[in-house]
Formats: sequence, structure tokens, C-alpha cells
Amino acid sequence: TDPSMYDLGNFVLRTALSETKPLLASKPDFFINVNLSVRQLERPEFHQEVEKILDETKFPAGNLCMELTERRKDFPLDVLKKEVCYFQSLGIRVAMDDYGTGSASSNIVMNVPMNEIKIDMSFIRGIIDNPKNQAMVRSILYFADKSNMTTCLEGVENEELQNYLRDYNATWFQGYYYSKPISLNELVKLMK
Repeated sequence: TDPSMYDLGNFVLRTALSETKPLLASKPDFFINVNLSVRQLERPEFHQEVEKILDETKFPAGNLCMELTERRKDFPLDVLKKEVCYFQSLGIRVAMDDYGTGSASSNIVMNVPMNEIKIDMSFIRGIIDNPKNQAMVRSILYFADKSNMTTCLEGVENEELQNYLRDYNATWFQGYYYSKPISLNELVKLMK
């Protein structure tokens, strides 16, 4: 196990929560998504580390969503399920990021109680003229709805695409149309 990746992942989580905690004062419904690495998931002490970070930062667990990428396909499914259930027991939401980029996506969401599916931008690019992508995205959204999962469509790059996707009834849209990656200071200005 590479300890540096484990430490880096914990540093990212701690920094994200401590730096965005002040935003909750004016926006109590603000939430943040933080990616998890396999290095974090495979370490038993990670549970204590998450609890410690939440306690230190006083960040409400219900305003945190941890993202697992589909690329976790080599991680044992039963262990992944236990990890997800543990985070949910703390009040943390868990999302499947990059959904559809590999063969393990469906197996994971069928067997692990995810809170959200983030549909990969590869399905969204060119969707307006691609009936197969349209059908695939609609079927994923239908499955998520029937499974009580929220959804996010990644890769919304312009107003035309946003307007087209509105009737798909996804919970969230994400993409450069809304914002490119920005600093915390820029985010604070944007929120005002």
C-alpha cells in the first residue's frame, strides 16, 4: 500500500471540509463532494480518520458526499458495501462517479446501496444527435429513480445541452457551462 496516497487523500478531505465549513453559515444546504481513493478504502484506520476529520472541522456529515469512481472494480464488492454502509451510518452520502465508464458500474450499483449516480460525460457528449446515448441515459435515470438514488449528469458544456437535458429529470447537472474549476475565494464571490 502506498502510504503517500492515503495521506494525500486524507489531506484533501480535511482541507475541503475545513475550508468550506464557513460557507455553511450563509448557505446551510451547501454540500461538497470529495473523491475517495482505493488507498483510503483499504485501510481499516480510515474509519477513525473520517470521524476525526468530521470532529476537528465540525463539518456536518450530512453535507458531505464521498465519490467512488467506477474504476474501483477490483475492490471486493462485499468490502465496498461495508464501507459505503459505514459512511452512510455517519450520515455521509455516497455517489458512484463516472458511472458507465466500465463493466463494473451496474454490478456495483445493483449490490451496493449508493445514494447517487453521476453519469459520465461520455454519455452526455453528442447526446442530442445520438439515440443510443439518449436511451442509455434515460434507462440509467429510470433505474436510479426506482432505486431512490439522486442523479447527476456530467459534462454539461453549453446552454443548448442544458435545455435539451431538462426533460430528463436528473437531480443535478455538472459541467463547464456552470463553472470551470475555481478557487475557494472565487467560489465565495460567486455564492454572494
